Amino acid sequence: VDHLNAVTEWRVSDDDTKRVDVGSRRVVFSYATPNFHHNGGSLAFSHDGLLYISVGDGGTGLVFTDKSPMGIAQDIESPRGKILRIDPLGLQGVKAGTGQYSAPSDNPYVGRPGLDAIFALGFRNPWRMSFDRATGELIVGDVGQSAIEEVNIVKRGGNCGWPFKEGDTYRNDNPGKFTKDAPWAGQAPLLDPALAYTRGYIQSGVLSVVGGYVYRGTAIPQLRGRYVFGNWTTSGGLHGQLFHADLRSREMKEFLIGPSDEPLDGYLVAFGEDAEGELYALTTSLAGPKGTTGKVSRLVAFQGEVKPRITQISTEETSPGRADSPIARGKRLFTEKLCATCHQIDPAVPAPPGEALHAPRFLGKFWGQPLQVHDGIGGPL
Repeated sequence: VDHLNAVTEWRVSDDDTKRVDVGSRRVVFSYATPNFHHNGGSLAFSHDGLLYISVGDGGTGLVFTDKSPMGIAQDIESPRGKILRIDPLGLQGVKAGTGQYSAPSDNPYVGRPGLDAIFALGFRNPWRMSFDRATGELIVGDVGQSAIEEVNIVKRGGNCGWPFKEGDTYRNDNPGKFTKDAPWAGQAPLLDPALAYTRGYIQSGVLSVVGGYVYRGTAIPQLRGRYVFGNWTTSGGLHGQLFHADLRSREMKEFLIGPSDEPLDGYLVAFGEDAEGELYALTTSLAGPKGTTGKVSRLVAFQGEVKPRITQISTEETSPGRADSPIARGKRLFTEKLCATCHQIDPAVPAPPGEALHAPRFLGKFWGQPLQVHDGIGGPL
């Protein structure tokens, strides 16, 4: 055990509801974690007053043991790699062994083998999640292992597949390698995410999806109903990314920031939503949870002409005549058809050497020069 993760409750002061009574601390729920990473870390209350908790796999998602032969995220006796759902006041459903909370009676494992608090399973590191205030859907961004980031609409009892599945593709024994075959022996089917994208599709070196909110505000009408989320960083540098997507069509775009499409200032760590449905991006200049560099930025519509940013993908000398050059590969990908269901390259068109079999259906690479053009609400990425 490296540490304990704890869900802790405090009460507000009787004299001032904007202050916490520091003597009222109560640990509602805790669990052991073997490593320092993959902690998850979101708390969200639904309209019914129940508390949802996102829990990472503790960094052991690819470790298969006698106790968890399908990985810890598939182990129904462990809270790790799960979304939990509890009543922290202990008023609804079945009391926990500690008596600190209860599990609603309609949780999928109440009255049968499995942890009563589990609501959904099969997650790697569900770092941020939220409820859509219009539909009530629970949406979570789950950080990928080495290649694919994903956004899931969580269903009660649903299995999002980790570690057998990353995004909408099945894994084999090598991290970052994928296969058409489904090496899955479980009873319930594994769910596809609402959105999945490869890190290379967005920009080389992007890391860690940060779940956000479906926009239900009024300040940016063209954004209404779209899911706003982002990436923690690009290439490990001090700049995250902001995106918005239609989770039904899986169409995804990057925000333009300011008149010259400036980079996001800092690592992106979370989003916030106010009472009117307006959204905020939370950033920091330090990679770890320390220091005083945190910022909260409100998302507003920019009024005026925006010049899209053009960023260099590769500076190496390339020859369009070479079959394996970035230009030649991009040209072939630009003309290839992708299956809208499984996102495979049309079998009638051979896959270029070195390209993955599976790819997002909206994948497209510009050719003629190794440049990538970013556009915002007004046009495609």
